[in-house]
Amino acid sequence: MSETATNPAQAEQHSIGKSAFLHLLPAMIWVVFYIPLARLASGKGIPSMLVMLITFTSVMCSFEVGYLYYQGKKKNGTLSLHGIVLYREKMPWWQYMIFTVLIVGWAIVVYQTGVRITEFMSTKIFPWIPDWYWLNRGSVEQNSAAVEIAMAVLTLLIFGVVGVVAEELYFRGYLLPRLSKLGKWAPLFNVVLFISYHFWQPNMFIIGIIGMLPWVYIVWWKRNIYLSLLVHGVMNLAGNIPIVIERLNSM
Repeated sequence: MSETATNPAQAEQHSIGKSAFLHLLPAMIWVVFYIPLARLASGKGIPSMLVMLITFTSVMCSFEVGYLYYQGKKKNGTLSLHGIVLYREKMPWWQYMIFTVLIVGWAIVVYQTGVRITEFMSTKIFPWIPDWYWLNRGSVEQNSAAVEIAMAVLTLLIFGVVGVVAEELYFRGYLLPRLSKLGKWAPLFNVVLFISYHFWQPNMFIIGIIGMLPWVYIVWWKRNIYLSLLVHGVMNLAGNIPIVIERLNSM
């Protein structure tokens, strides 16, 4: 593995404007598809969450991974992520365990204590957003068994695996190292724009930043994207598995 594969100082640096654009571009493309489809689905009694899961994979994840391989093709002459996805420095296994527990624990505390802030953002800052836009799973009684099972499988597969890999490769493996010229401000810039990219959760902006900052600072410090993959996967599964189990048991 060459030095470029792990050392962000050897990678091309993005301007602030270019980096901001690339952080938000996947969501800007996604929202063009999501808005009309979610509105149409709402009129037919289909949960917007199902639309989100499908478009998240087919639009955002596809763009993020496709863009990385496009850059790899330009750089290496083949479909490779060598020199494109960085932050691959080795780390002892026990550090993965310790950092994951600390980061996830911090996030849980922040999200649990920040419920009032999230509610304030929803009711006072974003009351103009229509109900069909928010990620609504619909009631178990209202949805067919096929819809509930599809949402359960897709939620765990996409939010727990596919989306985690696509987002971490793109945001922490590609974009963050190309902000190394910002020094200690690079993780903050990355976090603010990553949370802003979540167009489907504008009410989580403040809490999301607070909950995510330690995570990205540690990943930046250790130059280790594998830690970020692990943390992201654990957090997403921990947040969604209870919901999925509860809904399946209510069928």
